[in-house]
Amino acid sequence: MLRKTIKYKDFDGTPKESTHYFNISEPQLVELEVEHDAGFEGMLNLIIETKDRKKLVALFKSIVLMAYGVQEREGDTLYFNQDDDVKKKFTRTQAYNTLYMELATDEQAAADFMEAVLPETTTKKSTGDSDKPEPPTSPSV
Repeated sequence: MLRKTIKYKDFDGTPKESTHYFNISEPQLVELEVEHDAGFEGMLNLIIETKDRKKLVALFKSIVLMAYGVQEREGDTLYFNQDDDVKKKFTRTQAYNTLYMELATDEQAAADFMEAVLPETTTKKSTGDSDKPEPPTSPSV
């Protein structure tokens, strides 16, 4: 999970700073994988190789919105609420505008964001840092 503090000016021009949370769960990553013929990573690499900025910006927008949520506590349980209403409200803020422009214009910031929001097992697998064997990709029957 990425906890990101965003500095921006609100709609009245007042400097603000707020903390936002982003996370892509393993089930969400599976959805991304099956959504694209080449898998998520393959599709991302293809967009980067062809330098298709339009597709890349659209992809980052969908990733930001997929990952965004708010932490809520009920008793001893902490939830990560990623409901559509929560995401829609976020897109109406200057914090979203600031983050969007940062990711659309700064390749390193975009790469760092992606690495931070993807499940830990995914980033370890792609960097070769995993000290545990990966679980099987399909159940044995």
